[in-house]
Amino acid sequence: MKKLMFLIFFTAFLFSSCVTTNTGFRDYYDSWDYAGLFPQESYLAENETPVIIKTDNLISKFRETLSEWYWCVGYSGFNGVDLSESEVQAALENLCKEKKAKIAIWSKTYTNTRNGVYSIPHTNYHSYTGSNGLIHSYTTTSYSTQSYSVNRYDYSAYFLIPMTDESKMLYMPGITVADLTQSDRDN
Repeated sequence: MKKLMFLIFFTAFLFSSCVTTNTGFRDYYDSWDYAGLFPQESYLAENETPVIIKTDNLISKFRETLSEWYWCVGYSGFNGVDLSESEVQAALENLCKEKKAKIAIWSKTYTNTRNGVYSIPHTNYHSYTGSNGLIHSYTTTSYSTQSYSVNRYDYSAYFLIPMTDESKMLYMPGITVADLTQSDRDN
């Protein structure tokens, strides 16, 4: 009975770990949150669903969201294969719940295509009857080649929480330090 229960739990664990998609957001998450900086009500509550926003211009949307009195608690970015929007959405929702962020804004940009060739070995089984009537067997290996082409993308996401009225007072003058993009410098 104990072996059967162990087998059931092990199978359930194995199945549940196979269906989760590892997108890289969790692996490359960089926390910008400082303990005690904001009260608990600023963070995502247990029963809340985070807002996930996809954008083509991440920096512009990030600055716009900050101007609406949000604070960035983390960033994540990675380069990977083409993922569906639902895979990214699910991964960001899970990470927001884990890090207690109320909003995640993200973008996906094409970087390059990787091409290559790989070989597949094939084992060939042979047999023959010798002059003494005994059957002899041997194997040979042959190879076939396959080519592949994989599109790669950069994924980036910022995780944000709303600022409280008390913390807004610290930033009321509207001065902040940030790296300027080339278009900002030109303007």
